[in-house]
Amino acid sequence: MSQNSAFTASDLSQLPKPTAVEQIDFETLRKEIIDQLSGYSPLLFDGAGEPVLMQAERYTDETTGEVYFRVPADDQDTLQYLDREVHPMARWANVTAYRVMVERQRFNQRSLGLMLAYSEDDDLDQIGANFSTPRLVVDHGDPDAIPPRPKVMEDNESYRRRIQLSPERISTAGPEGSYIYHALSADADVLDANVQTPVFDLVNGSIVIIDDADIYRVKPGHLGINIISRTGDGTALQALIEKVEAALSDKKVRPLNDVPVVRSAFIIDYEIDATIETFNGPDSAVIIAEGRKRVEKYVSDMRRIGMPIYRSMIKAALGVAGVKNVVVNKPASDLIPNQRECGYCTGITLTEA
Repeated sequence: MSQNSAFTASDLSQLPKPTAVEQIDFETLRKEIIDQLSGYSPLLFDGAGEPVLMQAERYTDETTGEVYFRVPADDQDTLQYLDREVHPMARWANVTAYRVMVERQRFNQRSLGLMLAYSEDDDLDQIGANFSTPRLVVDHGDPDAIPPRPKVMEDNESYRRRIQLSPERISTAGPEGSYIYHALSADADVLDANVQTPVFDLVNGSIVIIDDADIYRVKPGHLGINIISRTGDGTALQALIEKVEAALSDKKVRPLNDVPVVRSAFIIDYEIDATIETFNGPDSAVIIAEGRKRVEKYVSDMRRIGMPIYRSMIKAALGVAGVKNVVVNKPASDLIPNQRECGYCTGITLTEA
């Protein structure tokens, strides 16, 4: 039984929305504009229903000191303010409120683009540049092919994870996060990596191996680096293993006495088969399609070394609005990989009850 790697980066998806992002409501903006306009020049109607435009006077409350505008006292009993949508100023307020809402939303999006948890695409590339971590090329493509095959770059979530881990590389002590970062950065085909460390003890003056971390002829200083590939079922080919091993053996990366041993994680195949019962009403195909989308995301999120697959989580993912009951037929039990194993979903079958 090897000593498991306990390194986990913070889950950025669980962070609360930043206070810099303002919640925007059209009706609130419109009311603010209407109130301000009516304070200076209220639209009033007399007893005969005729519109009267009056200038409000500035008034200071003697008790509270609050300053506001009001209609002159001698006209308050005969005039009443009404918010009429047909009035030109009301229509102007609608347009202004909409424009303000759009501009504030643009500001929100630009603010989020500066934050690692929410940044996407080109904005994320700029954040990566600040950490000297460029986006990796998954497939260089072929511009001469017919039709041309475009270049495929590292996806946002994988890139975001490497940026988050990038400060870990600034170390000469060989922390887990540093090895994981350099393994992920060695090649875009590396989907995940973790670290297993052997355990030794000194017994009667001799070094005794307590846990060899599945390393052949293990010695002090050896480290097990487990990786999985993006392609196929995740089994890392020898060429990829050698590339990662070369990257981790660089003198600028590896502490002097560390000997990283890179190997592929063992892949455990599993299948998801579930029966879904829906309520009468909307098209059940739409409901099941949404359930498939959510369970596919769960499978994708759990495609990491040592990550468990729980039947309860599969059931929860399939329990979308409109679902009456879910019966998970496969897997028959929870899948609990060790730190050198990774689950791989071979297929998802959803049947309507």
